[in-house]
Amino acid sequence: MRDCTWTWRWALQSSPEKLWPLVADTDRFNRFTGLPPVQFSMVPVEIRGVQREGRFRILGLPLVWDEYPFEFEAPRRFSVLRRYHGGFFHELEALLKLEPKGGGTELTYTIRVRPRNFLGLLVAKLQVGLITRFKFNQAFKRIDKAVSGSEPQPLEAPGLGAAYRERLAGALGDIHHVQLLLDFLTTAPASELADIRVFRLAHERGVSRDELLSLFLHATKAGLLEVGWQIVCPCCRGEKARAARLRDLRFELRCESCNIDFTADFTRLTELTFRLATKWKDVRQPVYCVGSPMRTPHIKVQLRAAAQTKTRLNIELPPGQYRVRSPVSRGEVVLTVAAAISTENLATAALVLTRASLSPQELTAQGRFTLEIDNRLAHEAAVAIERTEWTEHVVTADYVLAFQDFRDLFGDDVLAPGTAVQVANVALLFTDLKDSTALYTRTGDARAFGVVSSHFDILDKIIQRHHGAQVKNIGDAVMAVFGKAADALRAAVEMHHELKKLRTSDGREVVLKTGLHAGPCFAVTLNDNLDYFGTTVNLAARIQGQSEGADIVLDAALAATLCAPTDFSEFQREEFEAELKGIVGKRRLLRLRLR
Repeated sequence: MRDCTWTWRWALQSSPEKLWPLVADTDRFNRFTGLPPVQFSMVPVEIRGVQREGRFRILGLPLVWDEYPFEFEAPRRFSVLRRYHGGFFHELEALLKLEPKGGGTELTYTIRVRPRNFLGLLVAKLQVGLITRFKFNQAFKRIDKAVSGSEPQPLEAPGLGAAYRERLAGALGDIHHVQLLLDFLTTAPASELADIRVFRLAHERGVSRDELLSLFLHATKAGLLEVGWQIVCPCCRGEKARAARLRDLRFELRCESCNIDFTADFTRLTELTFRLATKWKDVRQPVYCVGSPMRTPHIKVQLRAAAQTKTRLNIELPPGQYRVRSPVSRGEVVLTVAAAISTENLATAALVLTRASLSPQELTAQGRFTLEIDNRLAHEAAVAIERTEWTEHVVTADYVLAFQDFRDLFGDDVLAPGTAVQVANVALLFTDLKDSTALYTRTGDARAFGVVSSHFDILDKIIQRHHGAQVKNIGDAVMAVFGKAADALRAAVEMHHELKKLRTSDGREVVLKTGLHAGPCFAVTLNDNLDYFGTTVNLAARIQGQSEGADIVLDAALAATLCAPTDFSEFQREEFEAELKGIVGKRRLLRLRLR
């Protein structure tokens, strides 16, 4: 039978950029409009590797289809094609376009259906022509009012509601920012309570990320929330593994959608997530769509290149660094986009796609350009252009493991024995009391122990203030971890200032020896505690061994990236070379000596 096509238009007040996050979130949008949940699975296909297959029931009858990758250009358009195995339709294609117009947006939605038979034609006219049009009209107008602020209203009903507020407050007690948490838990929809992004919430509410993370960890300990760990794919960034405990995670994984095997690290791919505890309410949501543009917001353009054909597409991208890849090819292209130049004749960026490579390896383009993909494969291929930077609104494992509240509250959440996970970059600060043995001899064990305990308390507070965590104490020494080397250096500086105020029982100063280093290492479980090992750890310990007291020693190359010669004027700078035990060759070091 011939295709049936419906095209609808809406004049909306909001800009395409503001509408896109909601209209392109088809999982959420399909839930708005009352479509049924979908069961998705990945089915092996000889020519493409895998094909996403979806199924649901409509009018009591099952529908099964192959869902092809979305084509989209954020924030302007998207389309999706479904080809059905049987039932009412042969195929269905939906296309949404957002065009700036008169300070607002003209939204165009087109649905094309190819009925399988006369009954399919009747179903299409009823379901698409009447029911879908009515529900989409309501949804788009409601989204526009919420986004534009003309009629502020929640898009979804609260998952809990105000009736829970008093009970939640009783469980939480008096914690900093508790009112913010109560407001969020009683007003957010169930979908947000099922996957709470703490750092994104902190950004939206204008509060400290660390303070809000601490609040969420304490709320978890109080039983309001549950934590979980998830691992995401390095390409599509979709969830590939989830567990309630670190020890239950597998780090050697495969993403069928991207056709890659990968080893997860703690720096980008392993995340800590929160959700409302099921004892209050089960807020887990069924799936309505898994391939929408907002599932992969780092992907700015995605298209399907026809087999053995040159596909051309006019594109506009913000300046920056991008990566072009295809799951059917082993290669990828680094795309550098400069500022847009207004011209009618757009420059062309040409790519060649084969099984072995996507070439050339590097491309440069202006903000507006034509992308040409020469697909030399015997089948259609999806091609994506994605931003290379990672979002800051994710609580990564490396951040959490250097967060003292997590270690204090969830110290038993450790890796399985024998598991080592890479951390791309951490800063490690080692400290030790100078002449502590002589202190015990001079003042006696009890008085010396009091001084050592006081010094530990001072260091602990300073480490936390500078976003670090204690890994362990070794006698009178401390090993601390920080996400940033600058934080470790600032902590070391404050340690020296604060310990100048501490005196032994015989009136002498307490002198600290400190050394730090930063770089990659591995996280492991040692003695039931999350610990670190590797060359960076060894270097940090050996560098601290060069400290003479009332000074900070660090690698000279690292120091050059952290402080200018005029920084830390209370310290005298001294560069020197030293042989470090177990390290080949001499190391250039910098000593910051307290004047």
